[in-house]
Amino acid sequence: MKIENPKVFISYCWSNEKYIDRVVEFAQRLRSDGVDVLLDQFHMKLGNDTNDFMEKCVKDPSVTNVLILLSPDYKEKADARKGGAGIETQIISGEVYANVGNTKFIPVLFEKRGRNAEDCVPVYLKQRRWIDLSEDSNYEERYVELVKILFGREKYFENPLGAKPSWVDDNNSSAIEKQILVNNFKSTKQEYGIKKAIAFSFNSLLLSIKEVKEKIAINDFYNVEEFEKNYSLFDSFKNSFLALLEEIKLDDNAGKYIHSFFTDYLRIISESRYTNNAHSIILRILIHELFIETIAILISSKNLASIAYITRTPYVNYCSYNNELGNFKDVFYSYSESQIYNMSQHFGKALHADAARGGYYLSGLVEYWRRHFPINYLSFGEFIDADCLLTNIAIASSKGYWFALSYCYLPNSIHSLISMIAISLKSKSLSKDYYPLFGWNTIEDVKKSINGLAEYSSNHELRLSYPGVFNAIPLLSDYIKASEIETTN
Repeated sequence: MKIENPKVFISYCWSNEKYIDRVVEFAQRLRSDGVDVLLDQFHMKLGNDTNDFMEKCVKDPSVTNVLILLSPDYKEKADARKGGAGIETQIISGEVYANVGNTKFIPVLFEKRGRNAEDCVPVYLKQRRWIDLSEDSNYEERYVELVKILFGREKYFENPLGAKPSWVDDNNSSAIEKQILVNNFKSTKQEYGIKKAIAFSFNSLLLSIKEVKEKIAINDFYNVEEFEKNYSLFDSFKNSFLALLEEIKLDDNAGKYIHSFFTDYLRIISESRYTNNAHSIILRILIHELFIETIAILISSKNLASIAYITRTPYVNYCSYNNELGNFKDVFYSYSESQIYNMSQHFGKALHADAARGGYYLSGLVEYWRRHFPINYLSFGEFIDADCLLTNIAIASSKGYWFALSYCYLPNSIHSLISMIAISLKSKSLSKDYYPLFGWNTIEDVKKSINGLAEYSSNHELRLSYPGVFNAIPLLSDYIKASEIETTN
């Protein structure tokens, strides 16, 4: 309960003048912080009855708390019932024993003088929690805590009772595994810090991949039902990964953590390549999807620096003959453009309701992703924007070429992320936000990239769209010319 005008009585032992001066200083500081203080040094006059003063202060209903300043001398006199501290003990102990749940009396370990804390606490207060102001190293922290308590603001408080978690009645093992991973991450982060928590959580995910991939049994990758049966084995892993990504997406080092995880994931793909190629293909399709979803989540959280890190930092390409370094296109693009295209064609026809009449989806693989999309974490529109962004980053930074398989689902390229970035490049202040994303350092770098995108579009028109389709993957150069870069404030 909040207390707007706290009023306290300070009970202590007259040890020596130096100690009394410290008590007075403590009382004066409390008053300067809005706490009304009753102290004998302030309110007792010559001739006053000390016993009467102490009893009135302890029993005064306007006094919200009694602060009992503990020290070795206070314990000795309180236990022996000697002196002023002994008399106050008789008055206070009666109140304490009469109401065990009474929080009015707050023991404050004020001075130990080289003794243990137990040597400063009188018998009648042994079972009471105290606050420690005896150590210089954490005095300020504990003082703030005490003042907050006096104003009714406890350090810890009950949060509002929430609703029953959805996973309580959820028999879906995927939801339960995801929740366990997130809970373990949070508890490990609190105890050991985010770096160790992420390493522990990502390692758990990698172990789950190894376990699940052994269940893969597929003969025909062009068979939708067979593919779906095997690909869905990783639903739990995918949801857990995205849930963990939600926890770290705002961290400045998220890009480094994610890059390390993907590097370890690629090693597992490489191992599978030599033992069971079916495992390798499924894992490569999965990392293709996860990589785009990762970019999308980082975009939504405005963590462009992390996107720059995972798209510009090379990866060990374990699938190459000599484990060479490769860019993101080399390691994350399923297994080959021609195989992906053929597979997408077969899927496109199989998934289309009018397949018998010649209808089909341009990309059956993307249509499959769309139908099984993790909408709890992002929208499919954000996924498409991220896919198209990767095409622009790859071309603009000379990192190869990334064909955005999902671009054909873009409802209106005029309102896409790419067009928004292009418009922002016209502003001197806004354009700087995107410099790290594309590896730009100067305005000349920006202009060079825009010209490069325009040239690529002219020379590789067929590579920017599906055959026979009018719309192409949106490029920055579609919405801005090099001469328009940073022409406004």
